[in-house]
Amino acid sequence: MAARLALLLVVTATILIQAEQQQGNSECAKWCKDNFPRGHRCDCIRLAARAAGPCFECGPPAWATGHPEKKLCGGVCIDTSAGNANCGACGTTCSADQTCTAGVCVDNPPNPPHCIDPFVLCGNICVDTGADNGNCGTCGQTCSAD
Repeated sequence: MAARLALLLVVTATILIQAEQQQGNSECAKWCKDNFPRGHRCDCIRLAARAAGPCFECGPPAWATGHPEKKLCGGVCIDTSAGNANCGACGTTCSADQTCTAGVCVDNPPNPPHCIDPFVLCGNICVDTGADNGNCGTCGQTCSAD
């Protein structure tokens, strides 16, 4: 009896997995048709039948698994969460003084000054901790009045 129940569970699970894959493949077939010209469409659909290719990288199956950061840009799946050339969307370019962070162009912090010994960087300025009473031996340490 237990063996029959186990067999029934395996068969049911197999049927459910196949049905889910078929739905994913029909979604991918439509997505490939909508996003690729005739010559490349067949390759996209063929790969999707094996749960691979652009549809599974940046199409409906990727969206369903919580990976919407990849988008189809010029026929290629691109991670738009980090690349400066496609930041947040295809073709959105960050300027030279910005970096793409989580799909948003963010201003780069200013470069801190380079300090030459005996000066050290305290905050954004170079100080001589051997002669500065407000940075006595280390940044932020005040010298005693003795």
